[in-house]
Amino acid sequence: MNRIVERFGGLKTKGQKGFIAYIGAGDPSLQATLQIGLALDKAGVDVLELGVPFSDPLADGLVNQLAAQRGLESGTTPPKVLQTVAAIRKESQIPIVLYIYFNLIHRHGLERFIQDAQRAGVDGLLVLDLPPEESANYEVLMREAGLCNIYLIAPTTPDSPSGIDRQTGRGFYLLRLTRRRDRHATEGIGYHWANDRKDTRAYRFADCGWVWHFDA
Repeated sequence: MNRIVERFGGLKTKGQKGFIAYIGAGDPSLQATLQIGLALDKAGVDVLELGVPFSDPLADGLVNQLAAQRGLESGTTPPKVLQTVAAIRKESQIPIVLYIYFNLIHRHGLERFIQDAQRAGVDGLLVLDLPPEESANYEVLMREAGLCNIYLIAPTTPDSPSGIDRQTGRGFYLLRLTRRRDRHATEGIGYHWANDRKDTRAYRFADCGWVWHFDA
């Protein structure tokens, strides 16, 4: 069974919520990414999300952009991120998601990248700039590989057919703020700030919390 599906299934059975932690791969080095990933697993994180650095991260804020820049400067590439995932897998079975832009996957080759990710031990992909209406072939390949295709959606994202079909995604959905619930989808709240009380209150209605950077 896919590790993400298994983890959220176990949390649901226990009546617990999940915690997803994001770190930029290769910031400041891939060796540090390996060490931080293993430390987060020991700390009890439910899902580890690795941001694959990209030169034009349009969907990210300044903190993530700078992390991506440092990752690129350290020589981080998608194949090296997959090598790091494989190294984590030697010591941990924590579910791992790659937070990635489609350009990187396209250059590698869609089918080849999905296969390489599965072999490395990746459990899901969050492709920031791949619209659901253009992801039919991607979803088929992901299902065949047993990986979760995860969507980043907003509270205003309409349901199918004009928006996203909540039955096509697998693993979980990430929302900036939850205003509605779907009985069939695992939903997470995305935190920009650790002290955002609005997000903290909304967390009550989600299945997991997702923190990708902290501001003092």
